[in-house]
Amino acid sequence: MPTITEIAAAYEKATNEFLTIATNVPESKLDVCVGEDWSSRQVIHHCADSEAQSFARLKRLVAEPGSAIQGYDEGAWGKNPTLGYTVLPVQTSIEVFKAVRAGSLEIIKRLEPEQLKNFCIHSERGEFSLEQWLKAYTRHAIECLEINSFSHHGAACSILELCNKVKNTLQEQPEKLLQLFHLSALALLAWSMATNLRFQLL
Repeated sequence: MPTITEIAAAYEKATNEFLTIATNVPESKLDVCVGEDWSSRQVIHHCADSEAQSFARLKRLVAEPGSAIQGYDEGAWGKNPTLGYTVLPVQTSIEVFKAVRAGSLEIIKRLEPEQLKNFCIHSERGEFSLEQWLKAYTRHAIECLEINSFSHHGAACSILELCNKVKNTLQEQPEKLLQLFHLSALALLAWSMATNLRFQLL
């Protein structure tokens, strides 16, 4: 089991990953959809609402273990015209996301390991522990990007994601990145030699 410090670091890292991508979606791409996926605008609004819910749930898990947690229908929220997922500007939701994630992070840093066993009763999932909360919400926003069409909404987002992946790999597994570069170079050399040979045989 990771330490509280490691858990907090992973949570903060996921927050920053989401904000880097969400704040760089061009205005012209916010409402692009691929198939049945949500648009970037809808994903951002959903993540703000989901994180606001998770912030309250975290406090309940810490202060009122054994109490009830009410689920909600995220699809109904997304379709509700008053909530405006398809039309409202995203900046307020980005600020909400940033604020509640910052609040959650401060609580996570103050947790004692034994508190991870605290649980409440979720209206849909049943017993729901603080440890499960961490697993469910640490990378929830990133997972929303992955399962929706967010990554297709402009080259800027794709480039940022790629840069982040390369940076993280370089920091965490530099030897793996070096291996990938070597394999890529060998593959390019093999392709070049095969192409030259093909032209010589023609």
